[in-house]
Order: sequence, then structure tokens, then C-alpha cells
Amino acid sequence: MVGARASRPRDSDQRSGICGKWGKVCILENPRAKTSEPILGAWQSRITAAGDDYTALSTADGEDPVLDAATGRALFDWPIDTATKQPLLGFDLLLMTATEPTLIHRRYPTPIEIANAWRADDRDNVLYFHNNRHYGIKTFWDEQIRAALQVPPNHALEPSARPS
Repeated sequence: MVGARASRPRDSDQRSGICGKWGKVCILENPRAKTSEPILGAWQSRITAAGDDYTALSTADGEDPVLDAATGRALFDWPIDTATKQPLLGFDLLLMTATEPTLIHRRYPTPIEIANAWRADDRDNVLYFHNNRHYGIKTFWDEQIRAALQVPPNHALEPSARPS
């Protein structure tokens, strides 16, 4: 799986090509399409071959799992096209990466905690954030993260300034 290889660090100990510490490649079937049995069988063989490496992802308190580790299938609804407000057309299934979240006491970090972690990182992983934004990959917290990254490190934001 090229996507999985591209997303993992070079020094990764990943063996299967579809999973690692960073996350798992999974599929989402279009409920309106009939996915061929050979494709689903081949996918199940890849999941089985990954063995104990293909495990469930961590979830925050109150959050449902995003994938079934036994089948490698995503556990959420088929996406809606934002322009037409209709189910996405033209695909029988989607191949995607479900990433392993970094949780703090079973909750997602705040934008300020994310910015502070990137600021403290000596490997310059913050480039991942900037490159995503440059290429149009955005999240709802991006503006808050960007603003927190612009605050000088010696002017750390107080916990009371954290968004809720």
C-alpha cells in the first residue's frame, strides 16, 4: 500500500504495509454499491496477514470506534458531497487512513497544547501542519493552532485562554 508507506516514518518497524503505530488503512463500502467479493476477500486476507499489528485505534471518552480491527472496515456513514448535499457518487469503496490519535487522559489535546508540542519538537514536525494547510488539507482547529504557533514560546498562553 503506497499510501501507508508514504505516511510512516522511515525508521518504522511496520511489517504489513497497512498498519503501524501512526494508524491503520481501512475501507469504507458504499452502501449503494455492490463491492466485488474478490476485492473484499483480498482485503480480509491483508487484515488477517497483519495479525496482531492491526489493532483498534484509541478513542477519546464518549467516542465511538472509527474502524473494526477484525475486518479493516471503517465504522461511519458514507460521505456526503458538500456541493450537492447528496451521498458521494462514483465510488464503490474508499481506501483511507485512520490515524492513531494522541490523547491526553482520554481527551484530544487543545489547539494550544498542539502548538506547544510542535514548538517543543526538535524534529520540525510542525511542517506537517504547514504543508497540509498549503495543500488545502484543513481542520476546524487550524486557525487556533496557527494563532497559538505565532505566540512566542516565552509568552505561553495561560490555561484560561484555552478554547473550550
